[in-house]
Amino acid sequence: MNVSSSPSITFMLQYTEANSGFVDYTNRDEAVEVDNELNLETHRQNIESLTEDELQKIQAEVPETKLNFQEYIDYMNRSYATENQNEEMTAIFTKEANYLQRSKVTELKSKLEQAYQNGSLLWQGVISFDNDFLAKEGLYDLETGKVDQQAIKSVIREALPRLIEKEGLSDSSFWWANIHLNTDNIHVHFGLSEVESAREKIFYRPRGRMEFRGNFSQKTIERFKSDVFHGLLNEQTRGMIVRREQILANIRSELINSVFRDQKVRSSAEKNFLEQAYNHLPMDKKWRYGSNARDFAVSKFFLDRYLDSYLENDGKELYQEFLKETKNFLETYRGAYSAEKNQPTRRFGKLMVVLRKHNRRLQAIICSN
Repeated sequence: MNVSSSPSITFMLQYTEANSGFVDYTNRDEAVEVDNELNLETHRQNIESLTEDELQKIQAEVPETKLNFQEYIDYMNRSYATENQNEEMTAIFTKEANYLQRSKVTELKSKLEQAYQNGSLLWQGVISFDNDFLAKEGLYDLETGKVDQQAIKSVIREALPRLIEKEGLSDSSFWWANIHLNTDNIHVHFGLSEVESAREKIFYRPRGRMEFRGNFSQKTIERFKSDVFHGLLNEQTRGMIVRREQILANIRSELINSVFRDQKVRSSAEKNFLEQAYNHLPMDKKWRYGSNARDFAVSKFFLDRYLDSYLENDGKELYQEFLKETKNFLETYRGAYSAEKNQPTRRFGKLMVVLRKHNRRLQAIICSN
């Protein structure tokens, strides 16, 4: 299956020291419409599954990713205007407000300035959506260009607090965001910072000083992206995913159980693999498949060969059914993640992720043969 080269959702994250000017940039008038609903070094975090082409596309659509600090300030000063908003409200949304009052924007800038004075970081996120994906889920009218901004805001409101919690940011953390409509792909900008940071400090060699850790874990990023993706799905798509997840789980369980159901190995090659695994087990040690100990490496190699052989012979029918359902499942997720990340032909990691949990049963097979 060819997975779409244009993901439904792409996410880019970068961080710098907090500065209040970023509030103005995200709220620039040509990007957001209420009616339609740093010489400081900037560090762009490498997001797994984001291709170079996708990254360049985001950079082309989001000018501030290429500007130095002085250019960035000038750009914001030129871009910030009020004519497409109104005297009282802006297009900024937060966890409390759909349209932030101008008086509250001043408070937001003040908090960001305080964060900067305290050495906290400013994370700048860009979530870009494929318009066809939004249209399919009933969030975008291809004919009129109208966007269901309230639905998108609700999803971001649910996803960002989980990201904050997963990264252990302090209770003083705060965020704001805007939906930008002025590019080929609708996207959301968000800013995130802490008045008082709770982040671990690490030594940053280029500046010769201790600084707060800026990178988020890849697991947190993937969870955030998944939360946004699932939050935007309509009920029909969501129900289909739940059903296919259950089908896949049932087949996986049956396949795993089949490996251990008959402890008598019929193939001479498989018997040899198990004998070699047994003969190379480290002496006087409690062994487990997940171990990375050098003296267990040979046994792991032969265990892998045994499982490869099983999946190509006795377990082939179930395994092929598993691959087929995996492809069907990923069809539902078409474009959500990169093709490279979701290759079903990786054979479910040869099932090792799950089989590692069955050390005793593998040991029983080895010893009984």
